[in-house]
Amino acid sequence: MNGLSHFVGQHGGMCNAWTGTEHSCFYFDVHPEFFAPALDQFANMFIEPLFSHDALSREQEAIHEEYKLKLQDDSRRIQQVHKQTSNPDHPFHKFSVGNKHTLSDLPDRPVADELFSFWHQNYQAQYMTVSIVTAEPIEMMRDLIATTFSAIKSNDPKFAKSRY
Repeated sequence: MNGLSHFVGQHGGMCNAWTGTEHSCFYFDVHPEFFAPALDQFANMFIEPLFSHDALSREQEAIHEEYKLKLQDDSRRIQQVHKQTSNPDHPFHKFSVGNKHTLSDLPDRPVADELFSFWHQNYQAQYMTVSIVTAEPIEMMRDLIATTFSAIKSNDPKFAKSRY
């Protein structure tokens, strides 16, 4: 997202992301005349992510800083108690908050490999939604979106054809 962040920052916008229990949300805004190239860069994060060592290191640091900020947050503590006491077979029980240790390479578990595997399994067209807010005509946006996002892979045959 660093390349996109730099691009939209240079053209009057910003981008960010957040991860919740069940969803991740990635978003950006940019000056309208730079929307199409920004959208292309955005889509390519899902089509062919780089997983560069530098980007992974920066994200690990950012996540660790967020983790440290939330250590004294009582609502986080209560949520963790609920998670720990929930049914171990239920998805709610799964890991949800990372830090430097949990997101670092281990001898038998390179983080980049795990991220690639997670991306390959979960970042597929049938699991994704794109939402665009613009003053441009819908017909133009429909074509741009279909062209830009059509390369996102899917293991579900229903999503092999455009759904725009």
